[in-house]
Amino acid sequence: MNTKTIKTPKLGVEIELKEWISGEEGEAIDSPITDIKFKIDSLGKGAADLNIGEAMKKSVEKAVNIVVLKVDKTEGDVWQKIRKMPKVDYKFILGEVDKIVSGKDFTKPVSEKEDGTD
Repeated sequence: MNTKTIKTPKLGVEIELKEWISGEEGEAIDSPITDIKFKIDSLGKGAADLNIGEAMKKSVEKAVNIVVLKVDKTEGDVWQKIRKMPKVDYKFILGEVDKIVSGKDFTKPVSEKEDGTD
C-alpha cells in the first residue's frame, strides 16, 4: 500500500494517509448516506426519519478511519485524535482526506509536452 505523510499547519503533527482508496472502501464511506431508507405508503405519503447531518458525520468518520493510518506515528483511534486537534488542523486533515476519497489527489504522470506525449 502506498502512503503519504502530511504535517498539520498549527501543531505540526505528522499524519500518515493512504494515497488512494479502493472502490469497496469508497462504497463503505458513502454507505451512511446511500443507505438512508424512505418509505412511501399506499396513499403516496412519505415516511422517514432523516438526519442528514448525522449521516454526513458518519460518512466523514468512516473516511478518516479508512484513509488515515497514523497520527503522530501511532495507529488506532485516529478519528478521536483528529477531533481533539485545533480546528485549523482538523479541517486541514479533512481536506486532505477528501482529496483522496474524491480522487482529486491522484498523482498524474509528468509530461514534458502539453499533449502528454514525450
